[in-house]
Amino acid sequence: SNELISREDETDILKIPDDPMRIGRALINHRGPRETFPHISLADAYDNNLDEKTRDLLKDAVILLGMTAIGINDMRPNPFDTTTDGVEVHAATLDNIVSQDLLQRPKSIYVIELLIVLFIGLLFSPLMIASHALVSALLTAGSMVGYYYFDQYYWFHNGIWAYMGVPFIEITLLFVSTTLFKYFSEEYEKRKVKGAF
Repeated sequence: SNELISREDETDILKIPDDPMRIGRALINHRGPRETFPHISLADAYDNNLDEKTRDLLKDAVILLGMTAIGINDMRPNPFDTTTDGVEVHAATLDNIVSQDLLQRPKSIYVIELLIVLFIGLLFSPLMIASHALVSALLTAGSMVGYYYFDQYYWFHNGIWAYMGVPFIEITLLFVSTTLFKYFSEEYEKRKVKGAF
């Protein structure tokens, strides 16, 4: 009836956040490597050949049917494993939707990532040029470790996915380029002084 439709409980509606820059793409929060979700043989279930523990596991469970044999070629990589069954990707997605903890990339993260890249370039370039190679190496390693833990505890644990590769590559390239620049500059100065004598 119309009354039942108008009184529908909206809390039962599950929302799926997507990447605002790529409409329709959900970011899966993978749970672990292959067989993180239990695998049960369909043949055993059909033949009623399941032990009590497995029967208890199936109570009030969502069951996905999928092929898990090695030769089927339905293997997919995830952050934990290079060969995960395709059905487990579906299980992780469904689990994310039910748990409402899909990873997200809010619009603000794009601006923050750009600012981080600019900040690294403006701060690290003069610091690495002015400091000794050992200090530059410690600065590089320390900043990478610090950024990793910042991402883990501030963004990732709050369900926000941020690119870590770009700042890491930038810091590494700055370290390598400034170290090479200082090395060749010093070599040039040494040759210049040697030539003057």
